[in-house]
Amino acid sequence: MTAAFERTEHAKSVVMDGEWMIVEAERGVVAQVNEVGGFVWECLEKQALDIGQLTEAVQARYEIGREAAERDVAFFLQQLAEIGFVRSKA
Repeated sequence: MTAAFERTEHAKSVVMDGEWMIVEAERGVVAQVNEVGGFVWECLEKQALDIGQLTEAVQARYEIGREAAERDVAFFLQQLAEIGFVRSKA
């Protein structure tokens, strides 16, 4: 079974002038993400999803090939996990 990812409880997002920012005020951590990153972040709003589910959502929304979408989603989730905005839910 593939691990699902979920947002951490303190990370919040805001869109300002079309730019996505993910913020954790308690730690003073901010990340600016592009439109696709913002879409992935929105997908994780209500439930934990695995890389395959997120890849399919990105493919459907942006008409991108599976390999590129999966690579980008995995890289994005890794970055968010390293700064503590998402965690793996086994």
